[in-house]
Amino acid sequence: MASDPTDEIKVRRRKLEEYVQDPNNANKGSERGRRITKTSLEQRGTGRSLLAASDDVFLAGNQTAKMAQEAGITDVIEIETDGKTLIVVKRIDLQSGDEAARLIGIEDNRSRDHSEWDAEQILADIDAGLDLDHLFRLDELDDLQADFDIDSAVDAVVDAAASGEGEGGERIKGRNPAKMIKPVLYADQLEVFERAIRATGIVNRGDALVAVCAYYLENRPPQTLPDVLPLGSMAMGTGEGK
Repeated sequence: MASDPTDEIKVRRRKLEEYVQDPNNANKGSERGRRITKTSLEQRGTGRSLLAASDDVFLAGNQTAKMAQEAGITDVIEIETDGKTLIVVKRIDLQSGDEAARLIGIEDNRSRDHSEWDAEQILADIDAGLDLDHLFRLDELDDLQADFDIDSAVDAVVDAAASGEGEGGERIKGRNPAKMIKPVLYADQLEVFERAIRATGIVNRGDALVAVCAYYLENRPPQTLPDVLPLGSMAMGTGEGK
């Protein structure tokens, strides 16, 4: 008599804290997505399962695991599988069509709409030979590359200001790193940003950004916003940090 394949299934109870977040997770999540997930977990309980590797590192559901911990969920039912069988989580306390059942389904899908990708990690995975062609179109990869370039450029500005040094390494005094801010730019804004910074002639990029802002405040037409700052007319620096 053939053995029942279910006899070989390993199921055990564990604690959520025994698992590890993926250090190379490319999904940074978002504040809105995390808020939706946490609210759903707190008000309607758990739904979709998480995925972990044999070494207990989460492969999928890293953000959900974080929100579950914040929601006070500590217990896990672990089912071992080789990936050849689909695992269905059945909520015996819900009936399809119930308000809670409808909400948990919508919340699950809506939270995924607000994922934010880690451009640096995705590009590193591609450089390492990971084939992501079925997940990202060429224009989407171009956008990720642009996002990475923007983040790198802005980080350089912030790091230079925080360290009190200009691009050439000269020391700029009087900087308080605790009061530094990091602007957010989009791909279609980077070129204008860089052109305006260079047009000031100021070496320290933090000071250059302040000079651009000052120029705009002094010269903007009433009730209008310029598409591009007028380059070449910005005599605001001598090439030295202030």
